[in-house]
Amino acid sequence: MVVFVSVIALCKPSLQRIILMGDLTRSWSFLHAREVRHFRVPAMAMVSSPRTVTPLRPAISSVTTAMPRCRECRLRQFGFFDSMTDAELEFMQRFKNAHGRSWSGEYLLEQGSQKPRLLTLYSGWAIKTITLPSGESHLIKVLLPGDLIGLESVLSGAVRHAVQAVTDVTYCSLDCRQIDDMLNIPSLARRLTVMLLAEQQRIAERLAVVGACNARRNFAHFTLDLHQRLRERQMARDEGFRVPLTSVQLADALGLTTVHLNRVLRSFRQDGILTLENHVLTIQDMSALREVAALSGPSSESCPLL
Repeated sequence: MVVFVSVIALCKPSLQRIILMGDLTRSWSFLHAREVRHFRVPAMAMVSSPRTVTPLRPAISSVTTAMPRCRECRLRQFGFFDSMTDAELEFMQRFKNAHGRSWSGEYLLEQGSQKPRLLTLYSGWAIKTITLPSGESHLIKVLLPGDLIGLESVLSGAVRHAVQAVTDVTYCSLDCRQIDDMLNIPSLARRLTVMLLAEQQRIAERLAVVGACNARRNFAHFTLDLHQRLRERQMARDEGFRVPLTSVQLADALGLTTVHLNRVLRSFRQDGILTLENHVLTIQDMSALREVAALSGPSSESCPLL
């Protein structure tokens, strides 16, 4: 109890209210994602306790924030976000039922859940992972603003993968009950089909690269693909971009160990092609990077978004 009171005393008032209201799951997520950055518990407070406390798994959060209207959505300015008619925008506004926020580390979707959610990532980074029955987990996609989350769970009725926030994120929550209504609008149904096909093609290409190419080509292909997606969203410059992924998450996305990943990064740095330091990836020689990836130029295909 002494330790608990000591921690509360060091927290911000917003977190104190959450803890005292008894929402311990959200308290841990809030503390882990926000407060730990701002204080350290004094050594005297970390006394041994007769009871071992196991940290809770980051919770699924759905903090509601002010809901921007679809017509004023900042994502619509991007070239790959096709224009919509007034009728389509009106439907999308009805389709959207909330605007949520989750902190870094929290789950937007949890694998195995029987409660489907349909979201569009509005800001921040997230990762899509799948855990096999044997326990092995693999990062299958990095999610960026505009990406649709949870469609498979809505169509199948079960969540077959997890989605976790890498940074603090905001998202548009869509009404799962209206999915059939959306499919009855030919233009939106076609857009959704193109989105699914594009994602299937992207995943198939990544699987081929991971399975058939060496680690350098694998990393170069992943970097250029991510760079293009970020450029489309005005989240990267020609010379590079910020990568909030941990080394473990990045290695997982590439199917490598962290030791092997570090060797690859060292070889790129020694060749003067790129560096990755303090979560900032700097491309020093774009043409050489494309040559390693066996790509003659950037892909001209962009996936449409909802």
